[in-house]
Amino acid sequence: SLWWDETWVIRQCSHGSWKPDKKNPDELKFSTTTWKRCAFYYQKPTNHGPMSLAQKASLSAWRTVTGAPKHEFSDLAARVPPLTGSAIAIVLLACLLRKWGRPGAGIAAGVLLALHPWHIRYGVDARAYALVVPLCISALFATTCLLESRGRLLRHWIWLGLNQFLWLWAFPNALVDVAVMLVLLAWLLVRQEKEASD
Repeated sequence: SLWWDETWVIRQCSHGSWKPDKKNPDELKFSTTTWKRCAFYYQKPTNHGPMSLAQKASLSAWRTVTGAPKHEFSDLAARVPPLTGSAIAIVLLACLLRKWGRPGAGIAAGVLLALHPWHIRYGVDARAYALVVPLCISALFATTCLLESRGRLLRHWIWLGLNQFLWLWAFPNALVDVAVMLVLLAWLLVRQEKEASD
């Protein structure tokens, strides 16, 4: 079943809801949401754009495959994007620790993340929380690559920039996290340059 905030997002942004028909107020008509509304509707801090868009795409694909009418809904199809994001986070964490020279720790960390109660709880939530974990790990991965290349490879800056954009769009409260990460990255890159010049 869906929590209230998940239901609100699905009704208002990624799926639609039953409303009185304008021509015949005694009858209800299903009104689907638009892709634009799904991406940018932010009356309440409940719509997390990237997750809502992924949900809408998943529900649309489910309807196309099954031939379900536009008013039909699948709880599983709505939860495929967060489940996918959570699975990606587990793999990314193992890869990040491998990049840091700790492959055994990466496997152990991936297993621990897969079994962690909070990751299990929020990893299926049809909101942005399931995106925050893989985006945070991806940002650390991009930052690691930037530090290894001393900030000289454009592709790593593009990766980090897209990551931070998606992170803030999905979860605007992460502004402090993103700012701290960028300040620390700048400080480490400046320190690297000073050490190289000495």
